[in-house]
Parts: sequence; structure tokens; C-alpha cells
Amino acid sequence: VGACHSMPSLLIDIPRWVKEAPKGEAYFRMAVHTILHAIASDDRLRHILCMKGGILMALHYGSPRHTTDIDFSTSATFDESSEKEVVERLVSSLASAPAALGYEIDCRLQSHRVQPKRPDRTFVNINMSVGYAEIGTKAHGRLVNGEAVNTAVSIDYSFKESIPEMEAVDIGEDETLCVYG
Repeated sequence: VGACHSMPSLLIDIPRWVKEAPKGEAYFRMAVHTILHAIASDDRLRHILCMKGGILMALHYGSPRHTTDIDFSTSATFDESSEKEVVERLVSSLASAPAALGYEIDCRLQSHRVQPKRPDRTFVNINMSVGYAEIGTKAHGRLVNGEAVNTAVSIDYSFKESIPEMEAVDIGEDETLCVYG
């Protein structure tokens, strides 16, 4: 993975982005913020996951249009140990993220798979599905059991991609994300 150079944050205020959510989108935006917080506050994940794509563009430019997946890349080659590390660290970091942000939702990894199924291919992705639910609800019980009703947030992590320039942007106190420059 190339060096991630520190730059002033170009992202809009993510808590404000959550507060300004259109009707029916607030929990989704809380979930996105929770995932980004989980990644940005983990010492290893913040360096190996470089954010790109529609959510980054929505946060950077304040666009009301965005995708429902969070895209990340690395120039590193895929191996099973990197899959295991990313999944384990994300699960661990997601466990404490909602409370740190003061949200009444919980986010949990529901599933992940490597695409293509033969990881010896040149371009490999880990596709992860993150569920979210309001704490204390019936939907939260399903989330805890790995059967989330709301799994509209997916994380796509692509290996062996050319990343010409990365920037480290602050998204909160002691929270840094690597993003495409």
C-alpha cells in the first residue's frame, strides 16, 4: 500500500450530513458514519483501506445523490490472511462505534464473500454486507443473530488496484481515513 499523505479534510461535516438526511434515510446515514468511524479509528484499517466511490463523492461535494455501498481499494495483492484481518478488525471496531458516536443504532457485519471465488485471479474483491438496526427493537435481535432486516450498506474492498495518490483526511477526533486524492 502506498503512502497516505496527510491533508486537511476535504469531507463535509459527517454528523451534519447525518442530521440533514431526507426522511427515511437517517438510519442509513448513521450506519455509513458508524462504518467510517469504525475504519478510521482502527490503527490498521485506516491505513490499508483507501476510500473511493459514490459515498466519498457525496461527502466531499455534499451531493444529495450517493450509492448504497462504500468502496475501498488497495494496491496490495489478495491473500487469505488479509481477508481474515480486515473482517476480524471490522467486526471488532464496529462493536464500539455506535456508542462512541451516540447513535441509537447498532451495526454488524452480516456476511462477506470473496469475488471471484477463485482468489488467484488478478482482480479480487471482498464484498461485505453490514446490517443496522435501532437498539432494543425486534430488528436489533435479528441483527445480533446475523439476520438483519436492513443490510443496505455494503462494503466493497478491491485488491491490486492502481491508486495514483492517496490523502489522509480527518473525519473526527483521532479518526483518519485514506481516500483517493
